Amino acid sequence: MTTLVVGASGATGRLLVEHLLHQGQAVRIIVRGIETLPETIINHDIHPSPTRSAIFDAGTTSRINVAHFMSSLITNPKLWEKWKGKMPVIYNRT
Repeated sequence: MTTLVVGASGATGRLLVEHLLHQGQAVRIIVRGIETLPETIINHDIHPSPTRSAIFDAGTTSRINVAHFMSSLITNPKLWEKWKGKMPVIYNRT
């Protein structure tokens, strides 16, 4: 069985993935947002891991950007191949 995990981040997300993998699940991708903003698509960047300080400069991510990225994963096979099995982090551009 293949599992798509959405919204798990940091240590919790890693523990969840490890648990699912230990049970024989095929975990494909985890998409994480930092917090919410007004629901309009704005410019954003996607990174393979957090690039900012969670305490001093966490950055922001809107839900719609996460949803846009997730839908792009479904409709764009090259994007899917790039991020398959990874835990990208989305930050709104400042």
